[in-house]
Amino acid sequence: MQVAPPLLVRIGWLTYQYETVYVMSIIVLMLIALAAFLTRRLQMVPGRAQACAEFIVETFDDLVCQSFGRKLGRYFLPWIGSLFLFLFISNAFGIFPVPRMEIGGLVLPAWEEPTR
Repeated sequence: MQVAPPLLVRIGWLTYQYETVYVMSIIVLMLIALAAFLTRRLQMVPGRAQACAEFIVETFDDLVCQSFGRKLGRYFLPWIGSLFLFLFISNAFGIFPVPRMEIGGLVLPAWEEPTR
């Protein structure tokens, strides 16, 4: 059995492995879907999902505002919060083993955390 070299994807001047780009795309789509799901029916009296999302946002807001101050903290909150959630979910992908699959000639690589 021969091991094939990894497929490479070139984005600008950077070169990535195909598996990394594939899993990163899945994670980004998951985060977008989660954000759309949690913000589609916001109410003044929150339900469980909205209360959980508000708790996470308030925790990040307190942490970032304590570090940067109120004005800069609110400016950097979306970037730092998104980065943290992306890295957390990327590392969590190592817990769920999904093997390499072939569907109608399309080869889907195994899900490995893109931060490895």
